[in-house]
Amino acid sequence: MSSGSSWTSNATVRSNAVCSCGAATCIRTSWTEANPGRRFLCCTDGCGLLRWIEPPISCPGCERILPSLLRLNKENLNLMRLKAKEAEARRLKFVLGVSWLLFLIYVVM
Repeated sequence: MSSGSSWTSNATVRSNAVCSCGAATCIRTSWTEANPGRRFLCCTDGCGLLRWIEPPISCPGCERILPSLLRLNKENLNLMRLKAKEAEARRLKFVLGVSWLLFLIYVVM
């Protein structure tokens, strides 16, 4: 995977094959721009084994569209994470405000 080592970690599937180092192998999916959606076999111990299971995409239109879709997906994921952090910050501000209010009530009484 020449353009980075990005793959889906939640889509890892155990394989029956055994690596030359003796460890089990698994099937992962590459999401790099060079090989989007292409599955490969790799060693679970990380010895460096990488063998492609599927041929490269041979659809010229797909080669142009998939990188754009991957970038858009990454942007959407980042936006969702940002919104979640903002919601958490609002919740923490609310909890802090309530705790100060309770503290002031305690001090006054």
